Amino acid sequence: MTSLASPYSGQIAETICLRCSARFFQAYGRAVRLYCTPECKDAARRTRNAARDRKRLTPARMLECRARSRKWAELHRNVVARKPWLMGPPVHPPTLPCVTLDISVAPLPKWPFHLRNMKGVHGAITRLLHETIGLRHKQRLPTFAPRMHEAGKLRVVVWDPLAVELCDGAFHVPLWDRPTLFRVEDAVEVSAPVVSRRGRTRVRMTSLTPIVISKDGHTGAETRPTKSSVLNSISGCFLERFSLQHIAPDVRCELLEVRTEPAHVNLGGKYRRVDGWTGEVDLEVNAIGLWLLRAAEAVGYGSRTAFGFGQIVIEELPR
Repeated sequence: MTSLASPYSGQIAETICLRCSARFFQAYGRAVRLYCTPECKDAARRTRNAARDRKRLTPARMLECRARSRKWAELHRNVVARKPWLMGPPVHPPTLPCVTLDISVAPLPKWPFHLRNMKGVHGAITRLLHETIGLRHKQRLPTFAPRMHEAGKLRVVVWDPLAVELCDGAFHVPLWDRPTLFRVEDAVEVSAPVVSRRGRTRVRMTSLTPIVISKDGHTGAETRPTKSSVLNSISGCFLERFSLQHIAPDVRCELLEVRTEPAHVNLGGKYRRVDGWTGEVDLEVNAIGLWLLRAAEAVGYGSRTAFGFGQIVIEELPR
């Protein structure tokens, strides 16, 4: 019988790790180690899997697969009508086109960061973004939204990927007519929502700050949510944020139960009193509607988000 053993069996060889390039020694044999430690082997496997997932889950490839599936259904199942309630979530890159900035303010501001005082903060952040990255508000599309405010600190969502360049920067901007130092401590891209299930989903929307939904051409605001106002708030200009205007006819949202009360905040000056509502709303949405509500949870829902309004929490309810 001929032996299949290597003539080098039992000898020691020097090997270079494929991941960290570290040198290590191993004995010749049938099983050859390519990595110096199990940690390097696991890290390399995660890197390969992530690269494969990025290649597989690109928006272009997902759209191509959906178009191919639609043609197959039309040919083999006689499917000629679209069924929005059974559609999947929109195709979007893994991050939203915005950045979250953590900003500290020194010295401590004259007034607390409450909604009634956000007019001064709005002006300071507007000036900071214009002087640093040249960002200005667009009609009906504000360029930032304060998401959290505490004593001396702000968390602001900025609708421009260039805002990540402000990280670790310090900027002198007047706040309530006082020289103030705005220090950007961190800048993080906002992850896109992940919706893995199609069909009808029941959710509960809870307001953390009053929700403002304009009506009558911005001359008034809803003080109680309705089916049309909730639907229009996520299927109108909000879709332009993500270049998803083409899916507007496929957004589905049903109002199940309303537990809200009117809310009024006086901003003063030209902004006057802002009317809205607070409380809880139970909704039934399709996968597209759930994706948009999750996005609104991260960046702000409704109008006047540049003043801190429209902070919500979305909770899925059991069937």
